[in-house]
Amino acid sequence: MSEQRTKIAYLSNGFGNFSRSLFSSLAYAGYSAEINLWCSDKQKSLNEEVIANNIRAKNPNSKGDIIYISADSAEAALKNAGLVILEFNGLTPLEMSRSLEICSKNGVSPYSGNNAGAIFAVNACALLPEMLDIGARIRSICPKAFVVNISTPLAVSMLCLSEIFPKIKMIGCLDETDSTIETVAEILTANGIPNVKKRLIKRNLTGIPGFNFFTSLTYNGEDVLPIIKNAAENYFKSSNKTASNAAKFDFFLRYDVLPAVTDASLADFLPDWYKDSHITKISPSEPLDEYKRFNSLTKALRGGTVLPVGNFTETAYIIKALTGGGNLISEVAAVVRECGHTTVKKTNALISEKSCKSLESETLPPEVSIYTCRHRLNYKILLDALKQRDLDIAFNAFLNEPQMTLPIDTAAKCFTELLTAARQKLIYYLQ
Repeated sequence: MSEQRTKIAYLSNGFGNFSRSLFSSLAYAGYSAEINLWCSDKQKSLNEEVIANNIRAKNPNSKGDIIYISADSAEAALKNAGLVILEFNGLTPLEMSRSLEICSKNGVSPYSGNNAGAIFAVNACALLPEMLDIGARIRSICPKAFVVNISTPLAVSMLCLSEIFPKIKMIGCLDETDSTIETVAEILTANGIPNVKKRLIKRNLTGIPGFNFFTSLTYNGEDVLPIIKNAAENYFKSSNKTASNAAKFDFFLRYDVLPAVTDASLADFLPDWYKDSHITKISPSEPLDEYKRFNSLTKALRGGTVLPVGNFTETAYIIKALTGGGNLISEVAAVVRECGHTTVKKTNALISEKSCKSLESETLPPEVSIYTCRHRLNYKILLDALKQRDLDIAFNAFLNEPQMTLPIDTAAKCFTELLTAARQKLIYYLQ
């Protein structure tokens, strides 16, 4: 094995579409590594070992020298690791589907179901015990390793890891700004700017995971936010409102900061302003349908189909920079101290080998920042529930979601049903 190969531990409770995009992107980024895969379901890590190694062996477009090895235990994967990737999800696809059915029945369906919304509290409660366990293992086995966390829900998992291991070196990655940058590029092209290169769109990002904003955008040294604002105004003047930016444009015109996330993610963090817009709420069938597609693709990939190689995810470039592949300015989530409290913030950062330094960024206007406070409070409530093993405390976070308008007795019944649907993941709280 090449002495230049970085040892990376990739731990998961169920690999998914993002991990495969990451495999493809790492092959495109072109560097040398040994990636040890561990999943609580051994067969899943064996599957991904074959699928990921086939890129190197069979895809001529692969630029890297990466070997994937399925580890027998998390400890084996973590031993001597210089970098750790965490991809954990709270609810399984089946639990997610059942939870969405319960929410739909009670009239409190989330838009995206990821980092806020009616199932957020239960999703976080299901995830946090695993984060406690994994954080303790990292602290014990490879305390000097840098951690890239791509778990969902992200912010609360990062706060949990930083509590169990206060000296952890960690960033969070969501690759959640891609759709907005694509929209910006399309608008600039439509306004006569030729050959727009998305990576050259300079932006200042701030907010929290799932709910973050560009306070400035420049291209070739020119402030392009006025061009975006004009496009937003024209959108609402038009009779054709089929584009997927209604919530984004509305918020931009209200507060003069451009949401960097999808309309669905934005809507989950706010009062139900956009219930009559185009946004389609996540349906109970979606998690299971996606899981079935993933399993079907797994069979094809194990049978000889090879993943493509391409620039699909910014996280691959972040990993390359952290392992000595040069400096990079990108967008990350980081645990920070603000106003005397520990919280998670999305920010621009300078990333280099084993280092990530947040760059000075503009703050959100107070009228926007106030919307983040409720969610930051929910993170604290859910961590308190974890520490005290008390799901009654978590109920307060459930009630505190912006779109939670149910009467207290109906809300309590709904929450109990959600806990029942996820009971296999909540044993920690009953001990």
